[in-house]
Amino acid sequence: MGATTHLPAAATLPGVGLVTGGASGIGRAVAIGLAQAGCTRIAVLDINAAGLREVKSTIESGNPDINVLALPCNTSSESEVIETFKTVLEKFQRVDYAINCAGIAGTPGPTDQCLTPDFDRTIAINLRGVFLCAREELRVMKSQAIDSEIYPGIPAARSQRGAIVNVASGLAVVALPNCPAYCASKAGVLALSKADAIDYALYKIRVNAVLPGIVETPMVTGSESTRENLDSHAVKVMTPMKRWGQTDELADACLFLCSNNASFITGVGLPVDGGYLAV
Repeated sequence: MGATTHLPAAATLPGVGLVTGGASGIGRAVAIGLAQAGCTRIAVLDINAAGLREVKSTIESGNPDINVLALPCNTSSESEVIETFKTVLEKFQRVDYAINCAGIAGTPGPTDQCLTPDFDRTIAINLRGVFLCAREELRVMKSQAIDSEIYPGIPAARSQRGAIVNVASGLAVVALPNCPAYCASKAGVLALSKADAIDYALYKIRVNAVLPGIVETPMVTGSESTRENLDSHAVKVMTPMKRWGQTDELADACLFLCSNNASFITGVGLPVDGGYLAV
């Protein structure tokens, strides 16, 4: 007789979710996806206060059982991150799933033309911010009960104290011209994710990264010239599927990695890129 499996038909995410960079782009799609997957308590962090209000209204509209905590936060600021996580704990007591999406493209140009303040800002938001948030997330998760003791229906064999997904980039693995700071910052996010996966596996905390390809987000399509340049080469030449990725496709990957469907997956960088890294 074969082994009995406990794989649910579809991923459900009971409990508390937290998203950084949740006011737009991939982060916004993740926050909405958490609500659709069963999260009834969701903390959304972003520096964009207007965007936070919009995503909170979108999620809570017609869903009276869902509580969205919208918190303005500069994730590159240690003091702001620490205070924000205190607020999350006071309100929700735990964090089951954390998806760190906050990031910027930075100022384009080769290294010899890159100004130190521009480089530092990209590293601060894209890498330091992920580190600061992950540190607080790991501290919270280490101290909380495993999910099978809190939420019904989770098999003990698939239980966890928490799951973290960091949004890196395909440019953590390969590079494009004129974005040295961005490539370096995202390579750091991938390396940090792998290191944390090793250090916290025995605590039943899983840490993974997603590596987006060319995705339609405000950061990527902020100008028509940028969009045209990416569409003509990165999408139509370098991406085998010949199309842009959508934010909800990235959200689906993040939610899968958070779920018990991915209970034996940690330390991976999952490409969600239409085949870009396969070329």
